[in-house]
Amino acid sequence: MYSNLLTEQERTVLSKYKKLIVWGFPLGTHTHSYIHAMWIKVFSVGFGKETHWFHDKEYPSDFDFNDCIFITEGYADENIPIVKSSVYFVHNAVHPEKYVNKNVRLIEIRFNVNEIHDVNNDFKLDDGTHTLINLSPHSKYEKLTSNKDIHVSKRGNKITDMNYECVYLYWGTDLLPHEFNYDDINIKKDNAVYYIGSPGRSYNYQEFANVCIRNNIQWITSNPWNTPLTFEANKHYMQKSILSPDFRPIGTSEDTRIFGIKNGKNHLEIGYLPCRVLKTISYGQIGLTDSIHVKKILGEHVIYEENMVDLFNSAMKERTNIDRIRKAMDYVKDNHTYINRAIELIRALCQ
Repeated sequence: MYSNLLTEQERTVLSKYKKLIVWGFPLGTHTHSYIHAMWIKVFSVGFGKETHWFHDKEYPSDFDFNDCIFITEGYADENIPIVKSSVYFVHNAVHPEKYVNKNVRLIEIRFNVNEIHDVNNDFKLDDGTHTLINLSPHSKYEKLTSNKDIHVSKRGNKITDMNYECVYLYWGTDLLPHEFNYDDINIKKDNAVYYIGSPGRSYNYQEFANVCIRNNIQWITSNPWNTPLTFEANKHYMQKSILSPDFRPIGTSEDTRIFGIKNGKNHLEIGYLPCRVLKTISYGQIGLTDSIHVKKILGEHVIYEENMVDLFNSAMKERTNIDRIRKAMDYVKDNHTYINRAIELIRALCQ
């Protein structure tokens, strides 16, 4: 369906691999499982590849794993078959030697931020030690020569020379471009905010909730770790919300003590772009954020205010601005679906 967006070289490289294998968390058991599901969707629906989804506790013993693109996660790959003719995209590749020592091609998937320090990655892209290639305006590629960017708790005190690769990616909305529907802008809203997301420390979450409550708007939450929702249910509640804001978490004082202010849990500081705000826009809502970094990435297509009363007032004023919402939907459709993300992975394969 979207193969026409690939160059001849990209189509040739993709055709070398017979199947796409996601090896990771079963759907609904981990928030990363929804990203796993999107890799399946985009490569099967978008590019017509044969796809399979296995995990450590359930996989076939007689399957041909040759010539496959594997997409996995470093905490869910204990039993993954490592086959020389296949390539491995690994998010949180905290033990790259597992792949490198078997002479397979490893491409780590990292968050597309300039700096992050946590139990997985420990890097600063502008420190003079990184040579980056832009795969798109929204992703980067790098050839690595050691495991220096892995946190010391995982790699040990010694930095080990090894050759592998990485891509720095954003996530995206769960809609593919042909699934965007401008009629969604006109869906009748409830007098409520349905906030579906992991609980986390935030400067602004409770303050914004209090502003809504003071204005007689219900604040209804759902934790996906306790009550996983389907993609359809999540979309339904976000579309029915009178507003659909996003609040980025901050690290604890202990996180800051161990890793510094740019720790992985402090999304406000590192500039993490969440899929929530991209989904919100793609579903026909005005995008709202408390992150200046998200504002810098999405520009006019998202509303940002430092003060939560101001954010609420701006959102209520703009929530029916159909022209603005349509333009934002167009921007996300062109730049932040998993079609974009899949093309970026394919471009990494071409390096």
